[in-house]
Amino acid sequence: MTISEHIGYVIGYIILLTMSVLFAANFASVEGKFLVKMDNAENSVVADRIVKCFSRDGDFGVIDPSKFNDKNGNEVLGKCMGEKYAFSIKLGMEGNSVLIEGGKLGQTRLVNRYVVVDGKPGKLEVSYSKNGL
Repeated sequence: MTISEHIGYVIGYIILLTMSVLFAANFASVEGKFLVKMDNAENSVVADRIVKCFSRDGDFGVIDPSKFNDKNGNEVLGKCMGEKYAFSIKLGMEGNSVLIEGGKLGQTRLVNRYVVVDGKPGKLEVSYSKNGL
């Protein structure tokens, strides 16, 4: 048996090895992008849960003023979100704003959502961090 009889197999193995290396390199570059997208997903989930928490029943994005106030805002937020996150939430409306804070903020992330309050537009600014971090 000579090497010329098996040259097809050798070329096949070289092509297979090259494709494997290229696939592994592509997989490594995609994983870095995936980690960034997971942070964006967490931001979106946390902000949307807060909007749902303060929304009227059945009307996502329509804030119930009786839930979002200085008196019981932290209680409502605690029931919805638990103790995992610390928050600083500001609801800005025309000429008026309400701030609710809970937990010990560390390195924060800021997410904005536009909502409706009493039929008027408002901006909900959510600053959050994992509690104690």
